Amino acid sequence: MKIDFIAAELRLAMREPGCPICRLRDEAEYGYLYFLLYENVNDSSTRQQIVASLDFCSQHTWQMGRIETRKFGQAMGNSIIYESLTAIVRDHLARIHDRVQAERRSRWRRGWERWWERLLHRSRRLPRLDEIRPQATCRVCQIGEQTGQAHLRWLLEGLAQPQSDFRNWYLHSDRLCFPHLRRALELAGPETEAGMEFLLCDALGYLTALRADPDEYVGKQAWDRRVEAMTEAEKVSWLKALRFFGGNERSQDGHRPA
Repeated sequence: MKIDFIAAELRLAMREPGCPICRLRDEAEYGYLYFLLYENVNDSSTRQQIVASLDFCSQHTWQMGRIETRKFGQAMGNSIIYESLTAIVRDHLARIHDRVQAERRSRWRRGWERWWERLLHRSRRLPRLDEIRPQATCRVCQIGEQTGQAHLRWLLEGLAQPQSDFRNWYLHSDRLCFPHLRRALELAGPETEAGMEFLLCDALGYLTALRADPDEYVGKQAWDRRVEAMTEAEKVSWLKALRFFGGNERSQDGHRPA
């Protein structure tokens, strides 16, 4: 059942504009933040994960703020989470500050050690900062990475079968962006070698065509070709190149990925 569900998700994503794995990743990240705000703000496991990473990454911190204000019309969840996190970080910094002061008092009592350190050109060690070093990466980034890997593995398996529908779906999609193409090639193994070869051959053909349109776009800027009309493909060639190398543009408005 799970396998059929993943295949269905891939098929739907390949019908939409842009890299299908970027889309599935963005939807998973959005879904995690939405349901965190909807029902998991006070969940102990969720809060422990936030504390372990000392917040999310910058992108997902701001995304969570936008989602709540635009979907729920207030910021109660963000306020609860950051009131707690603020207190925790303040405690961490207070302990570091106490150690700095204790070390300074100790140095005054051990003045001869300072003289010895200067004589040997040794730099003085500052107090350790373990408390403010994250013990985990952003949980939302983890969700996105796990989702992307799961779907890439299944895509490779589907493309490895010449008679499967995956090849036709993929050829009628906007294909993988370069970062996810590279990741797919890294994940490929002996059992999915045919899928890897399919992706490579398709990418070579796609990039050959992609290069031709920007070349014409640049060429038609020349004075002696100024009267030549741009084709629609040439007009958007630079944008297609951006999508290939940069992946799907991330939503900045707090709404579900379109």
